[in-house]
Amino acid sequence: MFVFPLYILVPLLIASLIAVINNFKNSKLMSYISLISVLISFLITLFVIIQPGNIYTINWFNFNNFSFNFVISTFFLNKLLLFLVSLISILIFIYSIGFINVPSEQNRYYFEMLIFTSAMMLFSISANFISLIIGWELLGITSYLLIGFWYHKEKPPDAARKAITTILIGDISMLVSIVIFFNLYHTLNFYTIINSPIQPLLSVPLIFLLIAIFTKSAQFPFTNWLSPAMEGPTPVSAFLHSSTMVKAGVFLIIILLPLFIKSHLLYLILFIGLITSIIGATNALAENHIKKIIAYSTIEDLGLMMVALGLNALYAALALFIVQTFYKSLLFLSSGYIMKSHDEKSDIHRLSINSKLILISLFIGSASLAGLFPFSGFFGKISLDIFASSNLIVYLILVLIDFLSALYIFRWLFIMQKPKTQKHKAMISFSSFSMKFAIFLNLILLLSSSFLFIFALNYIFPANILKIDYMSYLKDEIISTILILVAIFTTYFYYKSKSMDYLIKKEKNANKSIAHKFFYNNVFIWLVYSLAYNFILAISNIMYYFDKLFNELIYYFALIFIKIGNVLKRLENGQINTYILFFALGLIFLILFFIIK
Repeated sequence: MFVFPLYILVPLLIASLIAVINNFKNSKLMSYISLISVLISFLITLFVIIQPGNIYTINWFNFNNFSFNFVISTFFLNKLLLFLVSLISILIFIYSIGFINVPSEQNRYYFEMLIFTSAMMLFSISANFISLIIGWELLGITSYLLIGFWYHKEKPPDAARKAITTILIGDISMLVSIVIFFNLYHTLNFYTIINSPIQPLLSVPLIFLLIAIFTKSAQFPFTNWLSPAMEGPTPVSAFLHSSTMVKAGVFLIIILLPLFIKSHLLYLILFIGLITSIIGATNALAENHIKKIIAYSTIEDLGLMMVALGLNALYAALALFIVQTFYKSLLFLSSGYIMKSHDEKSDIHRLSINSKLILISLFIGSASLAGLFPFSGFFGKISLDIFASSNLIVYLILVLIDFLSALYIFRWLFIMQKPKTQKHKAMISFSSFSMKFAIFLNLILLLSSSFLFIFALNYIFPANILKIDYMSYLKDEIISTILILVAIFTTYFYYKSKSMDYLIKKEKNANKSIAHKFFYNNVFIWLVYSLAYNFILAISNIMYYFDKLFNELIYYFALIFIKIGNVLKRLENGQINTYILFFALGLIFLILFFIIK
């Protein structure tokens, strides 16, 4: 029996098959086929959402009295992620019609994007490790292909290799975790494991699982693959950062949160989340690449989600999870339009905003990322601050991160708003209706999500998920808003008073300063990677030389025994006198031995 939630994948798989087997004279046709497929999948998703939550099982094969099954669930959390993925995919494919305009690239691009979307949808509704690992691996493979999509350039293949190498560490760790889970519980079903009595060794597979999660969601110490991944096409960046692969790890912790609570691993998640958030915020302050600044903001956002989960603040984690989807995709799509308008240049000092729609989108997206009221990002960040208020150290760190977020995102915005001289501006004649239309739809969705958080919050989450009465925390909200406004106005007046030549000169010289090295701490993380690499290489060299020496010793020992054997075999000459002589010598030796003893 074919389980009906899996019908969401059918249009995407058919469209990807068409992309492989066809070579359209009108290559734009593939973009419209792909768009229709994601629209149909979205409609099926809506049908799945209105149905009661349930678990569906498909038998795959049996081995030694154990059934390996695909288990699919359509509970609230699954529906939430499925809805976000299917909704954002529509915007991404509309945007891609204008963005991917080279005919020879279109079939390959849409094939990879459709498989990527299918993988994330399968992951969204997975309820056991078998279906999850299939979606997990497909996400890794297709992200590698999409990040390195422009393989004829120098940087994308290198960025793709960094991504897949890091993710592969997590994949191996995930497999180890699955094997241990199976040995402990004799099942791979999430809900069976969650409801089973706690096992003494439960923390072991969970730690291996956390390594996989940290690699996928770019948590410390695996943050360094995400910013180079910006070498891929902008719609890929928007999709990957807003609702797909990098959120897969966060979502897996949300699903298995009861297990992490039982194993007392929340403090580890909290600690890693705080470090990751600081790394993301500080690196964004020192970066000048238009997309990498947003990539670092994603690292920060993912870290904040981990902090929320580490505090067992499920509501705050889900609020951040939802609002980040809309403002992050909006910022990426708008950035891609600006880059297209400037012949793919990426330095924010050489980019300017030439469209009112893009300016409004960037301002609202930036305000939401900074957590400014009344935009939806405010509700995500203030929820986390409220939950963290009982822990003074964590609360102060989060307030600092909120302040840094406002600084770097409005620095990013105000530098691009400054008038550029001909020396720094290289704008070309460019306009794309489909790209602008996708950005406009994204803007409407962001504003709508803000409205929902203000007026309809009690209808979003089920009753068993803790809610917040925002009116009871006006003091925290006022403090947060004042800090963000101070950061915005400080950034505005600083960049308004400086010329573009001065800013470029100052920021180039800043690369040599201690402050820049402190903020751009990716350098230190790469240094740690380099030290770890050199340490492993040194151990490998020692083992190599030990192995080589051992082989040579064995060789020489064997050579000695061969020579001894060659001498001894001459004694076997078939003459009885020789044998009697050696027999007599042996007998004399034994007699002397016993006499001496």
